[in-house]
Amino acid sequence: MQANTMIFNALDKSKPILVDEFIYDRCLETLILLGFKVIGVPMNKNGIDINELEKLIIKYRPAALWRNIRYNNPTGKYITMDNVYSTGELCIRYNVIHHLDDAYENCGVGLESKRDEGPVDLSHKSLRKTILVRMTTKEFSPHEKISWIVCGRDCDISERIIRFAKASRLNGHYRLQAAYYISMINNDYQSHIAWVNVEFYRPRSLALNKGLNEFFKGFQFEKIKDASFFTTLWLKKIDILKGKKIIDICAQNGIILTPGIPFCAPINIDEQPELVTVKGYPVGISIMSKHSTSILEKMNGYPVRLSPNACLNINDPYEALKILRSVYDKIISTEPIC
Repeated sequence: MQANTMIFNALDKSKPILVDEFIYDRCLETLILLGFKVIGVPMNKNGIDINELEKLIIKYRPAALWRNIRYNNPTGKYITMDNVYSTGELCIRYNVIHHLDDAYENCGVGLESKRDEGPVDLSHKSLRKTILVRMTTKEFSPHEKISWIVCGRDCDISERIIRFAKASRLNGHYRLQAAYYISMINNDYQSHIAWVNVEFYRPRSLALNKGLNEFFKGFQFEKIKDASFFTTLWLKKIDILKGKKIIDICAQNGIILTPGIPFCAPINIDEQPELVTVKGYPVGISIMSKHSTSILEKMNGYPVRLSPNACLNINDPYEALKILRSVYDKIISTEPIC
Protein backbone atom coordinates (compact mmCIF):
# COMPACT_ATOMS: atom_id res chain seq x y z
CA MET A 1 0.00 0.00 0.00
CA GLN A 2 2.98 2.35 0.43
CA ALA A 3 3.76 2.09 -3.28
CA ASN A 4 0.10 2.44 -4.24
CA THR A 5 -0.29 5.47 -1.98
CA MET A 6 2.71 7.10 -3.62
CA ILE A 7 0.89 6.81 -6.94
CA PHE A 8 -2.37 8.14 -5.48
CA ASN A 9 -0.53 11.21 -4.21
CA ALA A 10 0.66 11.90 -7.74
CA LEU A 11 -2.91 12.02 -9.08
CA ASP A 12 -5.37 14.88 -9.42
CA LYS A 13 -7.54 14.68 -6.27
CA SER A 14 -10.23 16.86 -7.84
CA LYS A 15 -11.19 13.91 -10.04
CA PRO A 16 -12.70 10.59 -8.84
CA ILE A 17 -11.00 7.19 -8.91
CA LEU A 18 -12.68 4.19 -10.54
CA VAL A 19 -12.15 0.76 -8.92
CA ASP A 20 -13.53 -2.77 -9.22
CA GLU A 21 -16.89 -2.77 -7.42
CA PHE A 22 -15.61 -5.49 -5.05
CA ILE A 23 -12.53 -4.09 -3.37
CA TYR A 24 -10.51 -4.83 -0.25
CA ASP A 25 -11.12 -2.77 2.86
CA ARG A 26 -7.66 -1.25 3.10
CA CYS A 27 -7.73 -0.28 -0.58
CA LEU A 28 -11.00 1.63 -0.37
CA GLU A 29 -10.13 3.16 3.01
CA THR A 30 -6.81 4.46 1.71
CA LEU A 31 -8.45 6.27 -1.19
CA ILE A 32 -11.21 7.71 1.00
CA LEU A 33 -8.77 8.92 3.67
CA LEU A 34 -6.66 10.61 1.00
CA GLY A 35 -9.71 12.62 0.00
CA PHE A 36 -10.69 10.90 -3.25
CA LYS A 37 -14.23 10.23 -4.39
CA VAL A 38 -14.44 6.55 -5.34
CA ILE A 39 -16.79 4.86 -7.81
CA GLY A 40 -17.11 1.09 -8.27
CA VAL A 41 -17.31 -0.39 -11.76
CA PRO A 42 -19.67 -3.38 -12.15
CA MET A 43 -17.96 -6.74 -12.66
CA ASN A 44 -18.76 -9.92 -14.58
CA LYS A 45 -17.17 -13.36 -14.73
CA ASN A 46 -14.04 -12.04 -16.48
CA GLY A 47 -13.49 -8.91 -14.40
CA ILE A 48 -14.67 -5.37 -15.10
CA ASP A 49 -17.70 -4.88 -17.34
CA ILE A 50 -16.09 -3.03 -20.25
CA ASN A 51 -19.28 -1.36 -21.44
CA GLU A 52 -20.10 -0.03 -17.98
CA LEU A 53 -16.52 1.15 -17.55
CA GLU A 54 -16.69 3.23 -20.70
CA LYS A 55 -19.96 4.83 -19.59
CA LEU A 56 -18.44 5.80 -16.22
CA ILE A 57 -15.28 7.18 -17.83
CA ILE A 58 -17.35 9.37 -20.17
CA LYS A 59 -19.58 10.52 -17.31
CA TYR A 60 -16.94 11.28 -14.64
CA ARG A 61 -13.62 11.75 -16.49
CA PRO A 62 -11.72 10.07 -13.61
CA ALA A 63 -8.09 10.57 -12.67
CA ALA A 64 -7.41 6.83 -12.75
CA LEU A 65 -8.76 3.30 -12.83
CA TRP A 66 -7.21 1.26 -10.00
CA ARG A 67 -7.45 -2.53 -10.16
CA ASN A 68 -6.28 -5.30 -7.84
CA ILE A 69 -5.82 -7.92 -10.54
CA ARG A 70 -4.23 -10.95 -8.94
CA TYR A 71 -5.89 -13.79 -7.05
CA ASN A 72 -7.67 -14.22 -3.73
CA ASN A 73 -10.60 -11.85 -4.16
CA PRO A 74 -12.92 -12.72 -1.22
CA THR A 75 -15.94 -12.53 -3.53
CA GLY A 76 -14.55 -15.24 -5.80
CA LYS A 77 -14.25 -12.90 -8.76
CA TYR A 78 -11.42 -13.80 -11.14
CA ILE A 79 -9.90 -11.24 -13.47
CA THR A 80 -8.51 -12.47 -16.80
CA MET A 81 -5.53 -10.84 -18.48
CA ASP A 82 -7.67 -10.18 -21.57
CA ASN A 83 -9.92 -8.10 -19.32
CA VAL A 84 -6.88 -6.18 -18.04
CA TYR A 85 -5.72 -5.43 -21.57
CA SER A 86 -9.23 -4.30 -22.53
CA THR A 87 -9.42 -1.82 -19.66
CA GLY A 88 -5.95 -0.60 -20.65
CA GLU A 89 -7.15 0.15 -24.17
CA LEU A 90 -10.09 2.18 -22.83
CA CYS A 91 -7.83 4.15 -20.50
CA ILE A 92 -5.56 5.07 -23.41
CA ARG A 93 -8.53 6.15 -25.51
CA TYR A 94 -9.83 8.49 -22.81
CA ASN A 95 -6.46 9.51 -21.30
CA VAL A 96 -7.11 7.89 -17.90
CA ILE A 97 -4.28 6.52 -15.73
CA HIS A 98 -4.42 2.69 -15.72
CA HIS A 99 -3.13 1.66 -12.26
CA LEU A 100 -2.65 -2.08 -11.65
CA ASP A 101 -1.91 -3.56 -8.23
CA ASP A 102 -0.31 -6.92 -9.04
CA ALA A 103 1.35 -7.38 -5.67
CA TYR A 104 1.55 -11.18 -5.60
CA GLU A 105 2.60 -11.86 -9.17
CA ASN A 106 5.90 -13.16 -7.79
CA CYS A 107 4.15 -16.14 -6.26
CA GLY A 108 3.62 -17.44 -9.77
CA VAL A 109 0.45 -19.40 -9.02
CA GLY A 110 -3.04 -18.78 -7.78
CA LEU A 111 -5.85 -20.67 -6.13
CA GLU A 112 -6.45 -24.31 -6.93
CA SER A 113 -9.45 -23.75 -9.20
CA LYS A 114 -7.96 -20.76 -11.03
CA ARG A 115 -5.77 -20.74 -14.11
CA ASP A 116 -2.45 -18.95 -13.81
CA GLU A 117 -1.91 -16.63 -16.76
CA GLY A 118 1.52 -15.47 -15.75
CA PRO A 119 2.72 -11.91 -15.23
CA VAL A 120 1.25 -8.84 -16.88
CA ASP A 121 2.97 -8.13 -20.19
CA LEU A 122 3.87 -4.43 -19.97
CA SER A 123 5.08 -4.51 -23.57
CA HIS A 124 1.47 -5.08 -24.64
CA LYS A 125 0.23 -2.15 -26.75
CA SER A 126 -2.72 -1.57 -24.40
CA LEU A 127 -0.45 -0.99 -21.38
CA ARG A 128 1.83 1.78 -22.58
CA LYS A 129 0.18 4.25 -20.15
CA THR A 130 -0.14 1.72 -17.32
CA ILE A 131 1.39 1.94 -13.83
CA LEU A 132 2.11 -1.43 -12.22
CA VAL A 133 2.85 -2.18 -8.55
CA ARG A 134 4.52 -5.45 -7.53
CA MET A 135 6.31 -6.74 -4.46
CA THR A 136 8.23 -9.61 -2.93
CA THR A 137 6.40 -11.79 -0.42
CA LYS A 138 8.83 -12.17 2.48
CA GLU A 139 10.90 -14.71 0.57
CA PHE A 140 14.18 -13.01 1.46
CA SER A 141 13.26 -12.07 5.02
CA PRO A 142 10.30 -13.16 7.17
CA HIS A 143 9.61 -9.58 8.25
CA GLU A 144 10.39 -7.45 5.19
CA LYS A 145 9.01 -6.91 1.72
CA ILE A 146 10.20 -4.90 -1.25
CA SER A 147 7.70 -3.10 -3.45
CA TRP A 148 8.41 -1.57 -6.81
CA ILE A 149 6.57 0.53 -9.36
CA VAL A 150 6.84 -0.03 -13.10
CA CYS A 151 5.55 2.65 -15.49
CA GLY A 152 4.54 2.10 -19.12
CA ARG A 153 6.61 3.96 -21.67
CA ASP A 154 3.95 6.68 -22.17
CA CYS A 155 2.88 7.07 -18.54
CA ASP A 156 2.21 10.78 -18.04
CA ILE A 157 3.00 10.95 -14.31
CA SER A 158 6.08 8.71 -14.11
CA GLU A 159 8.43 11.63 -13.38
CA ARG A 160 6.15 12.87 -10.59
CA ILE A 161 6.09 9.39 -9.03
CA ILE A 162 9.89 9.20 -9.22
CA ARG A 163 10.18 12.51 -7.37
CA PHE A 164 7.86 11.22 -4.63
CA ALA A 165 9.96 8.06 -4.33
CA LYS A 166 13.20 10.02 -4.03
CA ALA A 167 11.73 12.31 -1.38
CA SER A 168 9.98 9.68 0.74
CA ARG A 169 12.84 7.31 1.66
CA LEU A 170 10.30 4.77 2.84
CA ASN A 171 12.62 1.79 2.73
CA GLY A 172 16.01 1.79 4.43
CA HIS A 173 16.73 -1.91 3.86
CA TYR A 174 19.31 -1.28 1.17
CA ARG A 175 21.20 -4.53 1.71
CA LEU A 176 17.99 -6.50 1.20
CA GLN A 177 17.26 -4.50 -1.95
CA ALA A 178 20.78 -5.17 -3.21
CA ALA A 179 20.42 -8.92 -2.62
CA TYR A 180 17.13 -8.90 -4.50
CA TYR A 181 18.59 -6.90 -7.41
CA ILE A 182 21.64 -9.14 -7.71
CA SER A 183 19.48 -12.27 -7.73
CA MET A 184 17.38 -10.78 -10.53
CA ILE A 185 20.28 -9.82 -12.81
CA ASN A 186 21.97 -13.19 -12.18
CA ASN A 187 18.77 -15.08 -13.09
CA ASP A 188 18.69 -16.68 -9.64
CA TYR A 189 15.34 -15.31 -8.53
CA GLN A 190 13.06 -17.87 -10.18
CA SER A 191 15.01 -20.80 -8.78
CA HIS A 192 14.91 -19.14 -5.35
CA ILE A 193 11.12 -18.72 -5.56
CA ALA A 194 10.77 -22.39 -6.55
CA TRP A 195 12.80 -23.36 -3.48
CA VAL A 196 10.68 -21.13 -1.22
CA ASN A 197 7.52 -22.75 -2.60
CA VAL A 198 8.77 -26.31 -2.09
CA GLU A 199 10.31 -25.80 1.35
CA PHE A 200 7.86 -23.41 2.97
CA TYR A 201 4.66 -22.45 1.18
CA ARG A 202 3.62 -25.80 -0.29
CA PRO A 203 3.78 -27.86 2.95
CA ARG A 204 1.85 -25.18 4.85
CA SER A 205 -0.65 -24.81 2.02
CA LEU A 206 -1.30 -28.54 2.09
CA ALA A 207 -1.86 -28.40 5.86
CA LEU A 208 -4.21 -25.44 5.43
CA ASN A 209 -6.21 -27.20 2.71
CA LYS A 210 -6.44 -30.34 4.84
CA GLY A 211 -7.87 -28.30 7.72
CA LEU A 212 -10.36 -26.52 5.46
CA ASN A 213 -11.60 -29.83 4.05
CA GLU A 214 -11.89 -31.50 7.43
CA PHE A 215 -13.22 -28.73 9.65
CA PHE A 216 -15.12 -26.49 7.21
CA LYS A 217 -16.64 -28.82 4.66
CA GLY A 218 -19.70 -27.13 3.17
CA PHE A 219 -18.36 -23.62 3.85
CA GLN A 220 -17.30 -21.27 1.07
CA PHE A 221 -13.54 -21.07 0.51
CA GLU A 222 -10.90 -21.64 -2.16
CA LYS A 223 -8.08 -24.09 -1.63
CA ILE A 224 -4.60 -22.61 -1.70
CA LYS A 225 -2.18 -23.83 -4.35
CA ASP A 226 1.55 -23.53 -3.68
CA ALA A 227 2.51 -19.92 -2.96
CA SER A 228 -0.86 -18.23 -3.05
CA PHE A 229 -0.63 -15.65 -0.29
CA PHE A 230 -4.02 -16.20 1.38
CA THR A 231 -7.53 -17.43 0.88
CA THR A 232 -10.81 -16.37 2.47
CA LEU A 233 -13.18 -18.53 4.51
CA TRP A 234 -16.80 -17.40 4.92
CA LEU A 235 -18.06 -18.32 8.39
CA LYS A 236 -21.74 -19.21 8.02
CA LYS A 237 -24.42 -17.22 9.86
CA ILE A 238 -21.88 -14.99 11.60
CA ASP A 239 -22.54 -11.27 11.69
CA ILE A 240 -19.99 -8.48 12.12
CA LEU A 241 -20.06 -8.44 15.94
CA LYS A 242 -19.73 -12.23 16.28
CA GLY A 243 -17.02 -12.22 13.62
CA LYS A 244 -14.99 -9.70 15.60
CA LYS A 245 -15.40 -11.83 18.72
CA ILE A 246 -14.11 -14.91 16.90
CA ILE A 247 -11.05 -13.02 15.69
CA ASP A 248 -10.32 -11.72 19.21
CA ILE A 249 -10.61 -15.18 20.80
CA CYS A 250 -8.40 -16.75 18.12
CA ALA A 251 -5.78 -14.04 18.73
CA GLN A 252 -5.75 -15.01 22.41
CA ASN A 253 -4.88 -18.54 21.25
CA GLY A 254 -2.02 -17.33 19.05
CA ILE A 255 -3.88 -17.53 15.74
CA ILE A 256 -3.83 -14.51 13.47
CA LEU A 257 -7.05 -14.02 11.51
CA THR A 258 -7.67 -10.94 9.40
CA PRO A 259 -11.20 -9.71 8.76
CA GLY A 260 -11.85 -10.25 5.07
CA ILE A 261 -14.69 -7.81 4.60
CA PRO A 262 -14.51 -6.59 1.01
CA PHE A 263 -16.15 -3.19 0.99
CA CYS A 264 -18.40 -2.75 -1.99
CA ALA A 265 -17.36 0.48 -3.70
CA PRO A 266 -20.17 3.03 -4.19
CA ILE A 267 -21.76 3.15 -7.63
CA ASN A 268 -22.60 6.84 -7.30
CA ILE A 269 -20.20 9.69 -6.62
CA ASP A 270 -22.67 11.20 -4.12
CA GLU A 271 -22.95 8.01 -2.02
CA GLN A 272 -19.51 7.59 -0.48
CA PRO A 273 -18.98 5.16 2.45
CA GLU A 274 -19.87 6.22 5.98
CA LEU A 275 -16.76 7.11 7.99
CA VAL A 276 -15.61 6.75 11.58
CA THR A 277 -14.10 9.95 13.00
CA VAL A 278 -11.88 10.57 16.02
CA LYS A 279 -11.64 14.16 17.33
CA GLY A 280 -13.07 15.39 14.08
CA TYR A 281 -10.68 13.50 11.82
CA PRO A 282 -11.77 10.55 9.61
CA VAL A 283 -9.87 7.39 10.55
CA GLY A 284 -11.61 4.79 8.42
CA ILE A 285 -14.81 3.37 7.00
CA SER A 286 -17.48 2.24 9.44
CA ILE A 287 -17.82 -1.53 9.64
CA MET A 288 -21.56 -0.93 9.53
CA SER A 289 -21.31 0.96 6.24
CA LYS A 290 -23.90 -0.15 3.71
CA HIS A 291 -20.98 -0.78 1.37
CA SER A 292 -19.82 -3.66 3.57
CA THR A 293 -23.02 -4.94 5.17
CA SER A 294 -24.54 -5.50 1.73
CA ILE A 295 -21.75 -7.93 0.91
CA LEU A 296 -22.17 -9.82 4.19
CA GLU A 297 -25.89 -10.17 3.58
CA LYS A 298 -25.25 -11.46 0.08
CA MET A 299 -22.68 -14.03 1.24
CA ASN A 300 -24.61 -15.00 4.40
CA GLY A 301 -21.55 -15.03 6.59
CA TYR A 302 -18.43 -13.33 7.90
CA PRO A 303 -15.21 -13.58 5.85
CA VAL A 304 -11.83 -14.23 7.48
CA ARG A 305 -8.54 -14.32 5.60
CA LEU A 306 -6.30 -17.34 6.10
CA SER A 307 -2.59 -17.42 5.31
CA PRO A 308 -0.28 -20.45 5.47
CA ASN A 309 2.20 -18.42 7.53
CA ALA A 310 -0.23 -16.41 9.66
CA CYS A 311 -0.11 -18.56 12.78
CA LEU A 312 1.78 -16.80 15.54
CA ASN A 313 2.18 -19.58 18.09
CA ILE A 314 0.36 -22.42 16.34
CA ASN A 315 2.91 -23.18 13.62
CA ASP A 316 0.70 -25.73 11.85
CA PRO A 317 -2.25 -24.21 9.89
CA TYR A 318 -4.17 -27.48 10.33
CA GLU A 319 -4.06 -27.13 14.12
CA ALA A 320 -4.98 -23.45 13.83
CA LEU A 321 -8.11 -24.30 11.83
CA LYS A 322 -9.02 -26.95 14.37
CA ILE A 323 -9.03 -24.27 17.08
CA LEU A 324 -10.91 -21.84 14.82
CA ARG A 325 -13.66 -24.42 14.31
CA SER A 326 -13.96 -24.93 18.05
CA VAL A 327 -14.30 -21.19 18.65
CA TYR A 328 -16.81 -20.89 15.82
CA ASP A 329 -18.98 -23.71 17.22
CA LYS A 330 -19.09 -22.07 20.64
CA ILE A 331 -20.00 -18.67 19.21
CA ILE A 332 -22.67 -20.04 16.91
CA SER A 333 -24.24 -22.00 19.76
CA THR A 334 -24.07 -18.93 22.04
CA GLU A 335 -22.26 -21.01 24.68
CA PRO A 336 -20.25 -18.98 27.23
CA ILE A 337 -16.57 -18.83 26.34
CA CYS A 338 -13.84 -18.72 28.96
